[in-house]
Amino acid sequence: MIDNLLAFIELGFKHILPLGLDHILFIVAIFLNARSWTSLVLQATTFTVAHTLTLALATLGWVSVPASVVEPIIAGSIAVVVAAPVTQEARVTFALRGGRIN
Repeated sequence: MIDNLLAFIELGFKHILPLGLDHILFIVAIFLNARSWTSLVLQATTFTVAHTLTLALATLGWVSVPASVVEPIIAGSIAVVVAAPVTQEARVTFALRGGRIN
């Protein structure tokens, strides 16, 4: 059981570093646009929950999208977050969408 846990932790780190630069850029973009710590935590949590659900669906085989489609969408989502609208609601919506795509 511990071996499985350690394997998943290692896989999670590899998913982010070095393979997940897009995740880091998305979170940095959220950080740069956050108006407060509460806003930052809400957006980062929304992104993480949405991304976790998407990974679960992909792991179960319920969702399968080719990387050639997903990667440009991820880049676009980072660009959108950098130029995000002013409202908190819109930022959370972008974080949710980014987490689902990413």
